Amino acid sequence: MFFKLINVNAENANFYEAEYIDGIYMSKYQYSNNTIYYQKARFFRKSDTGEAAYCIEPFKFFNEYSTYESTINPYNLSYEQKVRIERIAHFGYGYKNHLDAKWYAITQMMIWETADPSSGSFYFTDTMNGNKIYPYQSEINEINYLVDSYDILPTVNNKNYDIVENQIFSENGGDIMRYYSSDDNRISINYTDIVVKDLKEGEYNFTLYRNDNNYNTPAIFYQAYDSQNLIKTGDLEEKKASFKIKVYQTGIKVNKIDEETGDEKPQGEAELDGATINVLDKMKHIVRKLTIENSKAYTENLPFGTYYLKEINPGKGYNLNENLIEVKITIDNPKPNVNFPNKVIDQMLIFQIK
Repeated sequence: MFFKLINVNAENANFYEAEYIDGIYMSKYQYSNNTIYYQKARFFRKSDTGEAAYCIEPFKFFNEYSTYESTINPYNLSYEQKVRIERIAHFGYGYKNHLDAKWYAITQMMIWETADPSSGSFYFTDTMNGNKIYPYQSEINEINYLVDSYDILPTVNNKNYDIVENQIFSENGGDIMRYYSSDDNRISINYTDIVVKDLKEGEYNFTLYRNDNNYNTPAIFYQAYDSQNLIKTGDLEEKKASFKIKVYQTGIKVNKIDEETGDEKPQGEAELDGATINVLDKMKHIVRKLTIENSKAYTENLPFGTYYLKEINPGKGYNLNENLIEVKITIDNPKPNVNFPNKVIDQMLIFQIK
């Protein structure tokens, strides 16, 4: 696990059993000796700082006079147990709106279940050594979701996107996107959606960071030979997602030509300039209107796709070209150059028009 700042020095520490949590009772049933241990929910705290800590050995008694040594690699947990307990502690009591003392009891119960699942069962009761109850299932589900989804990255991760200059990039990054942010002011995140604006031609690399904490200090485990081991909540390993956007300038350049000569210069007294052409999308909807000047017209920044050119009015002295001319804007050909021909009206009519 990697942290931006790691300041973990070996230390000796002491802990104490602190305040009780009113109205919450917990029981531990140990399989090996068929014994139930019951208690009113109660905080463990670090003696010098008052920080909350959690027991990770549910069937070992706590000795308030023990001196603990700190570590980030506890001897009594597998790697998988260690990681899960770190995440439960992080997302449990004290995380965002998890400030009520009930969250401490819920977190402790979940840590017991992870640390020693084969030695016993753990549950809440309605009174001291009372009936088993299930009052906090929604809170447990919430913590489990945060723990289980921590390794899930937004769906944009490691993807490459191609867009057109000034096009707004919008993509659904999945439910996990709401936990990510960026320091780039061109990016906005709205729950599951990421939007990127104001991109000019070029290639861009973007990074998103999980915004749960500052990733400064990992969780610390405390071990003592004559007392139950403990954990103090810390930051989790950094999570980030990256994606690339390549931005293209696109456009359609229309060259108005005389059909007979293939030239951009009109015949006789006729005029190519002044012709008007609609640019249609694949559904034949009008997306741009062009007017020919100096035998040319140009439209910029159309999204990739298939378009059609349809003449509305020809230049003076030319017949209307009634054909639909297909044009494709692609990554390989972002600025297609199209010749649009017109047939000149009979020369006698040109003189009459004059």
